[in-house]
Amino acid sequence: MVASEILSQAARNGNEFLWSQINQKAVLFSELKKTKATGQLGIVNIMAGGQASVTQIADGGDLPAGSTAQQVQGTVAPVSYYASLSLGRQAVNTLAGVEDSVDLVMKQMQSMASDLARQLDRALYGNQLSASTTASGVWALNSDGIAAVSVTFDGGLSDFRVGEAYQWKDVPNGRVYDIYCEDVFPVDVDTVQVSFTNEVPGIAGLGDQEQNDLVGLAIGTDDQFFLRGTFVGGGGAGSAVEINAAPVNLSQITSTTLSLHGLPARSNGWTGNTLSGTGPAFTERFFTASALVQGISDEEPDLLIINTQVMPAVAAGALTAGTAFGMGTNQVGQSRRNLQGKLDKYGAGDGSNLAILGKPVLVDPNCPQGDAYFISKDFIDLLEWRKPSPEKDDGGPVLLNRSKFTYDIQYSCIYNMRCVKRNAHIRLAGITLT
Repeated sequence: MVASEILSQAARNGNEFLWSQINQKAVLFSELKKTKATGQLGIVNIMAGGQASVTQIADGGDLPAGSTAQQVQGTVAPVSYYASLSLGRQAVNTLAGVEDSVDLVMKQMQSMASDLARQLDRALYGNQLSASTTASGVWALNSDGIAAVSVTFDGGLSDFRVGEAYQWKDVPNGRVYDIYCEDVFPVDVDTVQVSFTNEVPGIAGLGDQEQNDLVGLAIGTDDQFFLRGTFVGGGGAGSAVEINAAPVNLSQITSTTLSLHGLPARSNGWTGNTLSGTGPAFTERFFTASALVQGISDEEPDLLIINTQVMPAVAAGALTAGTAFGMGTNQVGQSRRNLQGKLDKYGAGDGSNLAILGKPVLVDPNCPQGDAYFISKDFIDLLEWRKPSPEKDDGGPVLLNRSKFTYDIQYSCIYNMRCVKRNAHIRLAGITLT
């Protein structure tokens, strides 16, 4: 088998890898309905207000004037996601004819698909990640002469993955740096330490002076971390950059102050619901949140979303409620999914069989550890301009890099979240594990 055949077969099978990873790792993304979109902007039509003509009336009294609920229109901008796998041409050509050559290339494809699926899902909760819990992280040169730092985070297991790139905003200086995650390890059940370097694949290496400028910079508790692509530009040496078109996310939808789809909050019922300082994940807190949404919106949430670390507490509460009141579940287990005619080993999409108030609980490792969301899926969907698929030219899905001696396999997709009834969802912020 020649090199071109190896790469073409890998590229053709890339969609299978990608959707397999999305089903396993992009939990909320997989759960939400996809709606085909066209044009440069998606449209959101919202009925503002109600019927002011509803009244009690005295016998023989004057009739009130009729009223009409106004339709307000918002917009949704498309957000593009991209991943590229570059393989040295010499390496691929010397693999040709080796029995396991296709498998070796496909393992690289699977890794790329996993990271793309992960970012698609994490962005649905917001591009901004955990903040450092201490001000002890200071950039210094490691043994390889590369600027590196270790930072402690609360809840970082939901935010950072080894081998992925992120953006760090040095708030005092207003500059943004692309950084690379080298290691993540837990300090305790809800705290992790993350090691970063500024050597990000695809960004030109820094000169000695630029490295020295970075060395000594401290990462404070006010500094911010983001998914890569949140800011346009960036770079290893840092730059003052503009924010990119950010994905609509659940944190924004449930905000009580932020605008959404270009429409301001606190008008015409277009305001999110957030309960702060929630504390331990007791079942009754979720009951209260669901009742609050019903009282405000006349809609009953149909899906609770929690982080994996929170699942044990929710499972214990659900068992208690199920036994005592019939409002939870009497079983905690894993349902196996049928994937292409085979039962998988991971369980249902969220890895749980939990229920609260008879509603399923989605356990998503990408959900921020300190947050839980009760949402109504009828009022949230994903606008889809382009499904995840390989970029192609006249020669097919494998591209020749014009500046480097590599073969490239590139994937992209275009999505954004749309919400048509903002007060039908709620965020429980400040969830603790103890």
